[in-house]
Amino acid sequence: MEFKTNTEVATQKISLNNEDDAHDVLLGVLIWPGLADFKNADGLEGNSLIDRNVWLRELAKSKQCDTLAYPPQPERYD
Repeated sequence: MEFKTNTEVATQKISLNNEDDAHDVLLGVLIWPGLADFKNADGLEGNSLIDRNVWLRELAKSKQCDTLAYPPQPERYD
């Protein structure tokens, strides 16, 4: 259950951060650099959730649990 929830939240955070990147560039270049957020907190948090899922999957495999039903992971934020 945690794996599925992490996957859903990571997908949302990474897609939100990818959408905001273009907005922040325009905001920083055209209007005022102080208003742009270049810290990418949502993308980094999404990557952390993916890392957590990697750990959970390895833990499940070490306990010989079935991991075939686990949802696929989103692409990491760059």
